[in-house]
Amino acid sequence: LLQLNHNLIGASGAICVVLGYIALVDTYQRKGIVVWVLLISFAPLVIGLPVAWYAHLIGFVLGWLMGMIKK
Repeated sequence: LLQLNHNLIGASGAICVVLGYIALVDTYQRKGIVVWVLLISFAPLVIGLPVAWYAHLIGFVLGWLMGMIKK
């Protein structure tokens, strides 16, 4: 399904966890955070850079779920 033939390094997935939590808690910034996460996930793919877009989205969802559980 997914061809994972590139190195996965960096902390962007972990940063997206924090952004997911902030987006849940802070409704004023929610729309901007969602747009930013989508841009950093898919814009590099358009120009052909191998980015772990799924790490960004999974991290965002995990942060959102952690916020839901904490409430």
